[in-house]
Amino acid sequence: MIATRGPSLGDAREPDVDLVIKFEGIPSNFVASKARAPATLLQARATELERLLERLRSVRLQCTTRAGPDGQVLIFVRVNNDALRQARWNERNVCGAGVRIHCSEFPHVIDMMPLHDVRFDRAWIQAWSNVSVTTVLSGISDEDIAHLRDNIGEHIALYFAFLNYYFKALAPAGTLGLIFWACGQPFSAMYSILLVIWATIFLEMWKIRERALAVRWGMTGVSRHATRNISFQPSAVVKDKITGEPTEVFEEWRREMRIIASLPVILIFIVLLLSILTLNFLAEVITAEIYDGPGKAFVPLIPTVLYSTCIPLIMMTWNVTAKLLTKWENHATMRAHNGSLTLKLFGMQSLVTYAGLVLTAYVYIPYGERIILELFRRGYLTEIFRFVSGQEHFLMPRKLKFKISPQRLHSQLFALCVSGQVMNTVSEVLLPIGLRLLTQLHQRWTQRRQTESQPLSSESGVAHQGSEAEFLARVQAEFQLPVYDTFVDYAEMATQLGSIILWSVIWPLAPTIGLINNFFEIRSDTVKLIMNMRRPIPLRAESIGSWLNVMALTLRLAVFTNASLVYLFETHADSESGALETVMRTYAGGKTSTADSIFARITSHFMSPDSAGGTLAAAFLCAVLCDQLFGIVQLFVRYIVKKYMWENSEEDFAIRKVEHMNRVAFVERLQSSDSSATQLQTPYAKHLELTHEFWDASKDNGLSTILGAGKRD
Repeated sequence: MIATRGPSLGDAREPDVDLVIKFEGIPSNFVASKARAPATLLQARATELERLLERLRSVRLQCTTRAGPDGQVLIFVRVNNDALRQARWNERNVCGAGVRIHCSEFPHVIDMMPLHDVRFDRAWIQAWSNVSVTTVLSGISDEDIAHLRDNIGEHIALYFAFLNYYFKALAPAGTLGLIFWACGQPFSAMYSILLVIWATIFLEMWKIRERALAVRWGMTGVSRHATRNISFQPSAVVKDKITGEPTEVFEEWRREMRIIASLPVILIFIVLLLSILTLNFLAEVITAEIYDGPGKAFVPLIPTVLYSTCIPLIMMTWNVTAKLLTKWENHATMRAHNGSLTLKLFGMQSLVTYAGLVLTAYVYIPYGERIILELFRRGYLTEIFRFVSGQEHFLMPRKLKFKISPQRLHSQLFALCVSGQVMNTVSEVLLPIGLRLLTQLHQRWTQRRQTESQPLSSESGVAHQGSEAEFLARVQAEFQLPVYDTFVDYAEMATQLGSIILWSVIWPLAPTIGLINNFFEIRSDTVKLIMNMRRPIPLRAESIGSWLNVMALTLRLAVFTNASLVYLFETHADSESGALETVMRTYAGGKTSTADSIFARITSHFMSPDSAGGTLAAAFLCAVLCDQLFGIVQLFVRYIVKKYMWENSEEDFAIRKVEHMNRVAFVERLQSSDSSATQLQTPYAKHLELTHEFWDASKDNGLSTILGAGKRD
């Protein structure tokens, strides 16, 4: 359980700050050149700062300023509980201060963030670092999720609720995979059927779970009143047919035409990415499994260098392009904007993640020998090896002996499930902490040298001493941290789920590895959020949004891959590695003992005994048939889950009760809202309680910092 105890001595000395706004008081070009800024420019900045402070105070926010580095002014904002409660009830009538980064009215607001709650963060890490049988079996409690929601908002709490639910749901899948792995039964039809059913149940149960959380948190229906997209440009303002109020609109057909117009750009990136991945795959096979010339120890590294150079560059370009295309689509709400962007980014990311497995399963194993021998017959391999070795007269042997590597499919999945997840943890958690520690050590060493070489200077404005100096240093350190985005964490979990349900029929131990990984993932994400990221600005949410669509599509593709993989492959009967080696099934005569499976019996009469192409065609037909059957299974599971998990549940009754109360008490709510709006006009200064000397007006030095810059010698 997360429980914040009483503040320590260090915590008690810190002021209670809800938000910090960074304002550019002196233009950065004058700060860098150490030239004196014109007095008129500084006066304009000071006037803008005064207007900003007045705007904040007009909505009952307490604020004070301090001089920051490089001509910046830090505005510290605090709100008392009474004002917060009134704002909550009047949110439809009161739009807040209207302050955003680089907004037209305050263009020199360059950044803003809430500060980390040190006591809560400490209690959070302490609570979740305690490992017991209860935490292993049940994961995070609902009470802890509620604490997260109270401190960092619904959208972050919902992610951890999903991660915890996914962790617990992996227990039966991990047990199932462990049994089939121990029995040496990859490519098992029974395993693939049970796995797909498990994934279907998991997604349907999560839909009920997030719906129940939305009811408990009072978030039901917030997606219908999503935050307006700042970049939205309406094509017209029309009168709403229902409310009669003027409404900004952008016709759907206009947006759909823009989406269609962007398809060629998307296809160009897909073709480019697939071409690079295919060439890299071919180069990897040739250099690692065929090449036997000079520099054999180093030549296989060429594909790795090619991949590490080209793929990140293409993905970086695509990320920028995807954001521009999504902005051009002109979505009215941030929910729709983020959903469209998520599909673009994750779709291309999945292409990179799974391309190697697809090429191995559907190209390398069925056609690998034929392709390599054809390249050898036409002399292309000779030219490639001459280029790689630098020898113009390099000759290939008259006969090339090439065999498909039966361990390749398993090795790729192992790298994705184990090595990839370990590297993600290192890059997301350990590496940023290490780099930050090195940076802090370097800064301390530099400051110590400067202190020893020259006396203290008082030219930096007001010298902050004691606890306030430590507090301001912490604020600056938090401003250096990156902004947290749930996309990366959701994408990691969606990729892991895809690896399990799409490909674990190759290696049934994958769900077990995912279960173990997610136990640590919950805790590593906590450390990352607390130590490596800024505190997120709370956002309301009732669902994980477009990620449900992503995982539903992944599940549909899993039916296809499982059916085709089980139909195509088996383990090598005489293999020393057993389940690690993969070969094509034999369908000579339409049926053999090694092909004694559900998928083989369904379509074995379509097969050509010695044709890889015929085998692939029959496998795809089998997959299509299974996909149609899956639709029936999905409808049945959805009905059962809704019937026994949602109907007549506490949350179901709560929704029906709220709907009834809304119909009965609509007029009373409007009157209550008007009354609260009247109360909001009461001057905030009468209700303000100064609890810390930090808020003393005599220490407010933001304006003096700006105006004093024009008086420097």
